[in-house]
Amino acid sequence: MNCKSKGDDPGGGGDHPKGPSIYSHGGFPVASFSVEVGKKNRNFGSSSDQASPNPNAGGQRQQTVGANSSGPSVPPTGPCVGTTNRSGGSRSSLNNGQTATTFAASRSPSLAPITPPPKPLLLVFPATEGEYPVLVFQHGFCLVNSYYSQLLQHVASYGFIVVAPQMYTISGPDATREIADAAKVISWMERGLAASFPEPFQHTVRPNLSKLALAGHSRGGKVVFGIAKGTTAPISLNISALIGIDPVDGTGQGKSIPPPVLNFSKNSFGFSLPTLVIGSGLGPIPKGLLLPPCAPAEVGHRVYYADSSPPKYHCVLKDFGHMDFLDDCTKGLRGTLSYCVCKNGSCRKLARRFTGGLLVAFLKAVLLQDREDLDTIFNRPALAPIQLSLLEKEEIVQAGSPAIQKTS
Repeated sequence: MNCKSKGDDPGGGGDHPKGPSIYSHGGFPVASFSVEVGKKNRNFGSSSDQASPNPNAGGQRQQTVGANSSGPSVPPTGPCVGTTNRSGGSRSSLNNGQTATTFAASRSPSLAPITPPPKPLLLVFPATEGEYPVLVFQHGFCLVNSYYSQLLQHVASYGFIVVAPQMYTISGPDATREIADAAKVISWMERGLAASFPEPFQHTVRPNLSKLALAGHSRGGKVVFGIAKGTTAPISLNISALIGIDPVDGTGQGKSIPPPVLNFSKNSFGFSLPTLVIGSGLGPIPKGLLLPPCAPAEVGHRVYYADSSPPKYHCVLKDFGHMDFLDDCTKGLRGTLSYCVCKNGSCRKLARRFTGGLLVAFLKAVLLQDREDLDTIFNRPALAPIQLSLLEKEEIVQAGSPAIQKTS
């Protein structure tokens, strides 16, 4: 695995001292917690027999990650190797060289029962008292929400709460129900999210749902764009920003999966949310003669960007593939297939490092009105830790007048 960043090469700029710090872990320690749905869930006063189980979790788990720590690169097997400590938890190495300890967590019995979420959730959030914007993250087709833990921890370390639902265990080619269920999760958050944090965070970590962004990878990208278009039932919260990470809508031209989301017409989505679309340079390339591309160009990131209206931002990671946004180690059959069925790059860590930084920069610009890092990424692409094959944006500088910038 070649994990040399562009800045490690003579003349490269990835680790330039003037480059954005957002490519490293942020200043907040991070906690993560799985909210399960079912009769044995101690967090809620009611149960749901209809919810899909989380295939990666066996109960409520809490994980705390330190901030501003640096360490050596972790090989693909690193995050999978854990040891049991004397407290009964498990210790594992993280992508940035930190050590995380995982313990069982439960809610105080004195708390009033709340309605359980429509789907199991992975919550990743700053382990420091405060009020934080919220990012809802939709996983890709037949993947597991915890496969994105390292990317989500990076985002949360900059002061964002990330809610990652597990939409299903197995799914077919129709995304209609997935979009509807994702919309239900978002509407549930209005009353249920704040009460879902484990002790001791329930009274100290406060979600600010007036600053809400949606993000999704692969088919999860189709899901969040479908929600923004109002493809299914409307949601009760307002969306402030939209992110597609190598979004996909089918297997090729004329082979979109239902429901229709792409219009194949410039600026045609019908909403003007600030939108970020990230693409992979290797996604449209088949792994082999017998396998289709994981992110066909005809229904991929370029079409999503074209259909979006300004303000919108688009970048393509040149030497990385459709699954390079996932953790280094993705357990189980589906995790193994993430390495086998798609054309991938040489180092997932570098793809996550840039993508995490770009997500943070975009969220800070839209939700916190802090544009410095986003402007640096688009105005000084040489400072990125990886090679980008495309960087473009359209912004509204005057009423009805978009400013277009494109860097190849």
